[in-house]
Amino acid sequence: MNVNLKKSLLLGTAALGFMVTAGSINTQASSVKVLSNRHLSTNVTVNTTGKNAIYTKAGTLKGAKVLASVNTTKRIKNSDSGQDNVLAYRVAVTNRGSVYYKVVTFDKAYRGWIYGGKSTSSFGGGLTSYTTFENGSVASTDTDKKFYIANPGTSNDNKSTTYKAPAWTQMGKGRTVVDGSAIANDELTITKSGTRTREGDTWVYVNDATNPNYSGWILRSGLSTTKGGSDTTEVTDGVTIKYVTSAGSDVASKTVSFVPSTSNNELMNVSDAVNANLPEGYSVTNTSSATAKKGDTITVVVAQNKKTTSLEIHLKESANSNGDYVFGKGADLRSKDILTEDQQDALKKQLTAESNQVVTGTTWTSDQIQTVLTKANLGTFKVKKADSNGKEQTYTVSFTSADPVKVAKDATQAEATAYYTVTKGSSLDNILGDSTLSDILGSLGIDVSGLGGLSDILDLLNGLNLGGSGSDLSSIIDIITGGLS
Repeated sequence: MNVNLKKSLLLGTAALGFMVTAGSINTQASSVKVLSNRHLSTNVTVNTTGKNAIYTKAGTLKGAKVLASVNTTKRIKNSDSGQDNVLAYRVAVTNRGSVYYKVVTFDKAYRGWIYGGKSTSSFGGGLTSYTTFENGSVASTDTDKKFYIANPGTSNDNKSTTYKAPAWTQMGKGRTVVDGSAIANDELTITKSGTRTREGDTWVYVNDATNPNYSGWILRSGLSTTKGGSDTTEVTDGVTIKYVTSAGSDVASKTVSFVPSTSNNELMNVSDAVNANLPEGYSVTNTSSATAKKGDTITVVVAQNKKTTSLEIHLKESANSNGDYVFGKGADLRSKDILTEDQQDALKKQLTAESNQVVTGTTWTSDQIQTVLTKANLGTFKVKKADSNGKEQTYTVSFTSADPVKVAKDATQAEATAYYTVTKGSSLDNILGDSTLSDILGSLGIDVSGLGGLSDILDLLNGLNLGGSGSDLSSIIDIITGGLS
């Protein structure tokens, strides 16, 4: 640890009249208790501020462990995906007057406690109030019109069927029906409209007078003004291809233009159309007929392709604004020993996890690749490395994007490349070197077990009243930062 830094901190606390023994400080820190812990009367959607981490329990309690770092809560704060929306459902108050909320992200990737300020009447600290969906007005061009779902089916893509609420705006609200094929010819009218806050896309509520249970929300871009799941072909003027499983469950439906064969103007060879419109990730096992007349419906039995057994993700550094690289152009961060052994093991675990495997014949998207990396705690992480002058620096490595991968049918492994930006750490990171603020406070006799965020530690310091009745937290910070200058 930097000796001068430690000396500055010790002198600073002495200057405040810090006449408390290390043993008594430990006693105060470990005496933090929860006075109340209750369910909120109504669950509330919130957003993180990126100032505090999420813990297994209130962060100032002994033994609390970090579930989501401050870097992760910063990512959640700025995310453009509704899966990162956050729900607060419990509140706890400690004997220090600190308020903590139990929260869960909508995708359930993170569930734990986060500091919420000093009052239960409003959010503070690590949380802020948040609206996941903004209601708007129905466009004048959409009023008094009849609409149909353009490409009905089972895809959970926000436009193949209707939803009980715009996707990822309300916890636990999914599709009205899994398969939208049955709605293909139902006339729909738009009665409401609005925008998802994170994604910025437009959703509309459609009323289905024929089958009211199908009334619900759908992406505006998922609607067409013509019937039958086709923007150009009426059911009676084309051939409808209905894809089903061997058990008879609907998978998808598509109406295509009738193109007569050269030998018989009343029949169409549907083989090419069947293959061209095959749902992604499925293979044909049987077709009811190879030919069809205008207006006919052809039933095609399909089976979902198998999944991969393992995944591979190469981690590459992106060039910075100057076109430079910290770790080397084209270098794979895994092969350059940037990751620790624990990080390598965590990534390998996710790459072989059954829940992360990809159906062959589908596209492994950038968002899905990021999810795997986030589960391995590699969304954002820090690396210590010597610079060109031989001085050790702290760098922050953050995921930026990944190349989507079309996974070949029957492939056993999917391979992708993810790109990271590398930024130099703060001057405090570089001054501390291998020591952390927790190390420094520990050397002063302050028990900070379970604390990860700086604001949580400062909150604890404030509760300890280190400077006596005549000093406040700002004075303590002034002394400490003065020692770092």
